[in-house]
Amino acid sequence: MGKRVLGSQPVTEQDFHQIQAIKQALELTINACTASLARRAILADFLANNAPQFIIYEKDPIDAGTPHRGRGKSTTRRYGGNAVRLLEEISKVLMGICATLPYFVRRRQGLYLRQTPSESDDGLVIEVLWRPLVTLENYLSDLQRLEGRSAVLDVGPIDLRRIFVAPKTVLVSKSDHLDNSPPSKTESLEVKQEHLCEVEIPFDDFITAHNGQDIAILGEPGIGKSIVLRYLAGVITDTTPPPLTGVPILIDLHRYLTIHKADLDDYIEKRYGMHADFLNSQIKAGNACFLLDGYDEAFGLLDGALTTLIQGQCKGNQVILVSRPGAFHAHTFHQRNFTICTLPKFDETQVRAFIDKWFTTDAKREQANRYFDDNPQTADLATNPLFLTLLCSLIAPTKTLGNFPAASDLSTTSFSSSFTRGSMRKSKISHEVHHPMALETSLPRTPRL
Repeated sequence: MGKRVLGSQPVTEQDFHQIQAIKQALELTINACTASLARRAILADFLANNAPQFIIYEKDPIDAGTPHRGRGKSTTRRYGGNAVRLLEEISKVLMGICATLPYFVRRRQGLYLRQTPSESDDGLVIEVLWRPLVTLENYLSDLQRLEGRSAVLDVGPIDLRRIFVAPKTVLVSKSDHLDNSPPSKTESLEVKQEHLCEVEIPFDDFITAHNGQDIAILGEPGIGKSIVLRYLAGVITDTTPPPLTGVPILIDLHRYLTIHKADLDDYIEKRYGMHADFLNSQIKAGNACFLLDGYDEAFGLLDGALTTLIQGQCKGNQVILVSRPGAFHAHTFHQRNFTICTLPKFDETQVRAFIDKWFTTDAKREQANRYFDDNPQTADLATNPLFLTLLCSLIAPTKTLGNFPAASDLSTTSFSSSFTRGSMRKSKISHEVHHPMALETSLPRTPRL
């Protein structure tokens, strides 16, 4: 007997005949199953039967002038001999389609097909049931809970809504030679960049203008690339990001390659739990937007798997990735045409906005602003969001981080020496700071009886 999902209930004869959205969803599912004749056949026979239950006979077809209500005349051979597996595959597509139709969204229930034993030994019953609907709305709500916090050394986890300052602009290169290909043997990356004329445009305008296109957001260590991805995913609820065409799916590439062994299905199932079927349906329909975090840290681990993910498994869906410039330009994606932009440092207004968000009392805010005013040599450090976070955490000392250093000592402090370009790449601090973490490591799975 098929497993019943908690909260499910059979669709009644009355519902099946009076609710037009049910047949609409089944018909749309037929259209979505163009790659599988067996799936189309099951759905077509089910609709032709015109009842909420349908019997598949495993032996010879029955011979009846007029099919009995609720009974079909097909054998499993018509469906490839594995109807149960096909029902599971159909149900995933069907639930995804229900999540896009207003009737089911309002009702908060979708449809799925389940097999149960028939009264006779020679067949199995397919029935259509109501199932609690996983919608974009409740997926995004859970995504906010999963991805809405970040660890910064011993200061975190920090609620990103409390400290996030939205990016104002991006730098976009204008050149006839602009592409994502690596520099030639005779042309270093530095030389290539010298020929590019960068212009500064509003961040939201850039994302909106390239909505649906592949985007590479580049930036130096600590510039806030990972948090910008979460901003685009809508997990920082106090802000309104530019809308994405597709459903956002955040992928931590380091976790994907190491813990999940480059298995996308495993990553989505274990990371997003009960939303896995919904997300997989959006991927298959080309309605997803993959937000790939930590490309530079994943680069070199399993290059073949990374290429397969970006050029193969993400095919038909938008990809937005973040990376340090060197790692991105060291690889070519022949089947992807990334539009490239670069995150600049904070300007003074963003630094002041961050200070206002970080500190909860006017006295601390005044202390921080006075420190930066009195120590102009820290101004350049403060334009990097990561350094600014560390400096602010030192102004509000903790048992671990100690007291705020004098400006003359900044060059000799442990955190300052640890964040040089050479040591950022593989340092422990890099992993602790750059990897947003949640109090939960995954979302709950759909409960089953």
